Amino acid sequence: MNIYHITLVSVSIDDVDAGTEIEQIIQDKAKAIQQIEIAQQEKARQDVINETNRIKAEIDAEIALIKSQSDFVVAEKQAEAQAVLNAAAVNAIQTMYDLQFETPAEKLEFETNGTGGYLTIQEVSTIVIKQLYYDVWDGKLPTVITDGSGIIIQP
Repeated sequence: MNIYHITLVSVSIDDVDAGTEIEQIIQDKAKAIQQIEIAQQEKARQDVINETNRIKAEIDAEIALIKSQSDFVVAEKQAEAQAVLNAAAVNAIQTMYDLQFETPAEKLEFETNGTGGYLTIQEVSTIVIKQLYYDVWDGKLPTVITDGSGIIIQP
């Protein structure tokens, strides 16, 4: 038996016909791989959208919580300020009312109608409330004044 040794220097195959069935199988497999890749990319895109929406919802919830806490703190501070103001007014009224009985009438700096004497608690309240009004007044005069006959607009 003789063995021949053949050495190929170059080989070129121009067309190999595997048959229509095998070519269809190869095309179907390539399409399936493409569809799998498209589905994976679509899933990754949807995951990013879902995560973005979740983070946005968390941020919106935190903003709403901070805003509600802020509104609560502002309301609480306003209530505290009003309570202090009310306590100061009540204390001033009581102090002025009591002081007039401890101080001789000629030393009092306030009187009801120029006749001297003691003030009632209502009169003291009126004085204190007017003083509180002037203490918080911003110095601006009203632009609209009303009376019983109609509206008068100040220039």
